[in-house]
Amino acid sequence: MKIVPRTILFVALFCLLVVGLTLCFDQNTSIVINDQQIGGVAGFGMSLLAMSAMGLALLAAAVCTGLVLAGMSLLLTLLFGALLLMLLFALAPLLLTVLFPVILVCALVWLIRRGKQAQRSSDSQAF
Repeated sequence: MKIVPRTILFVALFCLLVVGLTLCFDQNTSIVINDQQIGGVAGFGMSLLAMSAMGLALLAAAVCTGLVLAGMSLLLTLLFGALLLMLLFALAPLLLTVLFPVILVCALVWLIRRGKQAQRSSDSQAF
C-alpha cells in the first residue's frame, strides 16, 4: 500500500476528531476562566482555540527568531569580511617587502622540481 500525504492527513484529522469528541463529551474535561469552570463543548472549544493561538504564537516566534539569526549572521559575515580586508590592506607593505622574495624562491624551487619530475617521467616512458 502506497502512503500518500493525503492519507496521512486524513488519518491525523480522524485521530484529532476522535480525541476531540472524547474530550468534548467527557464531564471531567473543563477549562477555568475567572474562577469559573467551563466544561463540555464550550470548554473544549475554548481550549482548542487557546491551543491554536499558542501554536500560531510559537510559529511567529520561530519565524522572528529565524529572521533575527539570519540577519545577525549576514551582519557578522560582512563585518568579518571588512576586518579581513582591512587586515590585508594593513599588511600589504609587509607582504610586498618581506614575503615577495620568499614566494619567489619557493616558486623557483617548485619549477625546478617540476622540471626534474617531468624529465624522470619522460625517461621512464622511453623504456
